Amino acid sequence: MQKMPESVAGRKALVSRLGILAAMCILMMSTGRVDCEADWGQVCGTCSCKWVSGKKTADCRNSSLSSVPTELSSEMQVLDLSQNNIPEIRREEFSDANLQNVHKLFMRNCTLQDVHRDALRGLMILIELDLSNNLIRTLPVGVFSGLVKLRTILLNNNQIEVLEDRLFENLNYLYRIELKNNHIRTIGLNTFVNVPVLLQIYLDNNRLSVLKKESFEKLEKLASLSILQNQWNCTCELQQFRDFIISHNLFTNPTTCHDPPHLRGKSWSDVPSDNFACRPRIIMPRAGASLDAGGENVTLTCRIKGSPKPDILWIFNKKPLNNYDTRIHVRSPPDSIRRDSTETYISDLTIVGVRSSDKGTYTCVASNKGGKDEANIVLAVPSSPFGGAGSNSGQFPKLLLIVCLIAIGFLLLLLIVVFLFCCYCRRVKKYNKNGSISENGLVASKIDKSQNESMLEGGSVIMEMQKSLLTEVNPVEKPPRRADVESNGAIDTDDGHEVKKTLLDETAFGKSAFAQA
Repeated sequence: MQKMPESVAGRKALVSRLGILAAMCILMMSTGRVDCEADWGQVCGTCSCKWVSGKKTADCRNSSLSSVPTELSSEMQVLDLSQNNIPEIRREEFSDANLQNVHKLFMRNCTLQDVHRDALRGLMILIELDLSNNLIRTLPVGVFSGLVKLRTILLNNNQIEVLEDRLFENLNYLYRIELKNNHIRTIGLNTFVNVPVLLQIYLDNNRLSVLKKESFEKLEKLASLSILQNQWNCTCELQQFRDFIISHNLFTNPTTCHDPPHLRGKSWSDVPSDNFACRPRIIMPRAGASLDAGGENVTLTCRIKGSPKPDILWIFNKKPLNNYDTRIHVRSPPDSIRRDSTETYISDLTIVGVRSSDKGTYTCVASNKGGKDEANIVLAVPSSPFGGAGSNSGQFPKLLLIVCLIAIGFLLLLLIVVFLFCCYCRRVKKYNKNGSISENGLVASKIDKSQNESMLEGGSVIMEMQKSLLTEVNPVEKPPRRADVESNGAIDTDDGHEVKKTLLDETAFGKSAFAQA
């Protein structure tokens, strides 16, 4: 029988040895794996450790725990601590328990009240956090810092009242937040910062009455915002938020109004945007305001806050103002000033040339769909010293000047009349002195009172009088008898001499008067 070569025999021996070594390694690895699995599953304390949905899970429900267990394996991926009595989570409590590999943390119904700001520090691969059905009142800002893989936060059925600014910040994978059945009244304008994939927010059954669109308008991926069963106050303060969620298809029926009473129970989608109104509030004038007219013109100002823009009306002594009085000017919206942040409107009532009839009570009335408000201001007008017309520091000098001018004019007129009367009396007196008639009746004046007055006005009257006198003195008569002439010669001579003297005097007077006229 031919022997095999030694080289072939050596090779077979080597292969055989390698096979045995490989079998031993496989057996050792299998034994080690069993030992490892036995280690994480056996070190659980009062919890139950097992594989669930491909993850190492520690089920610690109803385990009478008062704090986070420290005996669990660091390989645990799911930790359920629900239905225990754990009132608080202390600073870095999970890191101290060497549970940095937890993916999901459930702490429902744990009577949990306080969560330290750094309680969750170290859970860098946590993707789901459920703290529902507890007694949490506040969530400190920064409590979620460092949870860069977090996707879901469930905080339903707690007593949270406020969501502070930057509470949810730099959570790049967060897409769902549930805060149902809390006591939330306020959400900050910057509560959600750098949460780019946030899709769903649930705020049902809280105590919200007003929200601002600024709190949510930066959430570009937001697709669902559930806000049912809140105490919504459907006024101007909610108007912009209401318009925002409807325009972005975030509205969920039936979201209804709680206030004001006339809108209670109505769906937001059934109430026009303009009906989300605030009752106007007059901030000036204040109650009991009054104003003294201190000039020729006076302006009454009414300052109102309200949205939408209110209608403004002025009333005088409980009656509408006379719109046909050109002295009264009212400047109202849209001419008034509106300040965008406060929605403040101003209406000015200006009275030109104030009179005493303008004094009284002026009422500013502002109204819109939210209601109305009114305020009174009393205008006092000082009495004029010249009668019933209104007077003030601007009018009095003018009135005084007018009165003085009238008085001066009257005095000048009176002086002229007196001067003319004196001239007239002087001329009449002079005429009466020179034109007196002798008592013997030889010269009988034909001039009556009216002729005396007209004599002074022209020389024609004087000439007529002279002719009359000449006729009276030199009549054509028959010659007297001789006896009569002799007996009466002396007397006639004397009388004729007197008559001639009188005629000469009268002629001289007539010429003088004519020259003066």
